[in-house]
Amino acid sequence: MQRDLKQLADTPFDITVIGGGIYGAAIAREAALRGLTVAVIDKGDFCCATSANSLKIIHGGLRYLQQADIIRVRESVRERRAMLRIAPHLIRPLPCLMPTTGVLKSKAAMLAGVLANDILSADRNRGVDADHRVPRGKIISRRELEKRLPGYRGPGTGAALWNDAVANDTERIVVEMVQSATSAGACTANYVACRGFLTKNNRITGVRVQDMLTQEAFDIRSKLVINAAGPWSNQILEKLDGEVAPLPYDLALGMNAVLKQELIPTYAAGLPCQEPGPDKGRLMFIVPWRGTTMAGTFYRHHTDAVDAMQPTDADTVRLLSQLNSAMPSAQLTPDHVARIHAGLLPCKPGHSAESDPKLLRHYMLIDHAQRDSVDGLITALGVKYTTARDVADRTISLAACKLDKAIRPSSSATTPLPCGNTDILHAVRNEMAQTLSDVVYRRTGLGATSIPDDATLQATANTMAETLSWDAPRIAEEIARARNPLA
Repeated sequence: MQRDLKQLADTPFDITVIGGGIYGAAIAREAALRGLTVAVIDKGDFCCATSANSLKIIHGGLRYLQQADIIRVRESVRERRAMLRIAPHLIRPLPCLMPTTGVLKSKAAMLAGVLANDILSADRNRGVDADHRVPRGKIISRRELEKRLPGYRGPGTGAALWNDAVANDTERIVVEMVQSATSAGACTANYVACRGFLTKNNRITGVRVQDMLTQEAFDIRSKLVINAAGPWSNQILEKLDGEVAPLPYDLALGMNAVLKQELIPTYAAGLPCQEPGPDKGRLMFIVPWRGTTMAGTFYRHHTDAVDAMQPTDADTVRLLSQLNSAMPSAQLTPDHVARIHAGLLPCKPGHSAESDPKLLRHYMLIDHAQRDSVDGLITALGVKYTTARDVADRTISLAACKLDKAIRPSSSATTPLPCGNTDILHAVRNEMAQTLSDVVYRRTGLGATSIPDDATLQATANTMAETLSWDAPRIAEEIARARNPLA
């Protein structure tokens, strides 16, 4: 996988994808596997923003049963199964617990939910390796709950026990999707920003871009452009100077903490906040992850510029307060936090900044020829990491119709991702790593659970410098940036 800007400039493509998060990567992979020529660009590194922030859970849709949204349950089950099939080296099953309380979450109600989930997910293990199969759920007693969750003294007559899946490395999943797309013929490049659109006869025919490393400007020509820029989607649409109406969403900051200790070794747990106030009853999730704990999620409205996303100390205090309310025995303080993961998510517009954000429940797939009379442009705005492949399938099916081009059936749910090499020099030479942060946080996992110490950053930067010809000032600059992965 090489960063070939000459190929981007010289080759006419069927599709240009703007955005290299999970949705952009999945769309590019889908297009390439189905026989379309595709270019994909991102103004930063692949998976450097929202897609890197999550609780790492690959959801099977149990929560959608509460809304009786059977379609979403089936969609989630199908996509969790696909992820377990194509990335077993990065994803594994994970048992999850939720205390049974009150009437709506009583043992009887939760048993009905667990049984319904098992019925709706009867095909959840089709094609999945034996050691990655998802077991059935059940209800356990209070004694069993306390055995599985040492230190838990909150409410609960017992607990629902079900199984989902957890990703060891969500960033590598995206990088390997980009690799898969490249192997199938896609032309990919990070650190290439969209600066505008090419048009001819009232139709979009490509994008004007800028190499963020050299500042060189050039054009990418394609029959169709897919806007998969996530929180930046409206910023991309603004480059059409009012010809396209903005999408109806606001932004919420979502934030999770990586804790230094493993609070619960084996099980993930969804525990309700107990303190009186607006957060009472809100579920906080505690997930064992890579020998540590991923815990969250805290949300608040984000009203600043998209590029100005930066969690504050007050945000960390609020998150820890909610976690301590759900599991008081943890007694968490900022000293327990090894790293913060944060990103911007689309939420429903029109709510006051004082209220909790209401995240969008469904993705948006918009043909701007139909919506805005601007042909040659599609926007795909996702809401869930788990279902990106399904949205990519739908997006490329729409694209093929617009291109009036026969394409191969989708194989993305069964084609394995390449099992990547996490060596530092391999990341630089073969995985398009351009910065120290690319290697530390998105290729090798060195910074997954905590920000590496200066000695590790220095040694890694020195190794990269030999290949990339960095001088001493550049090495110092790279280390300074890597100390703050959210900057």
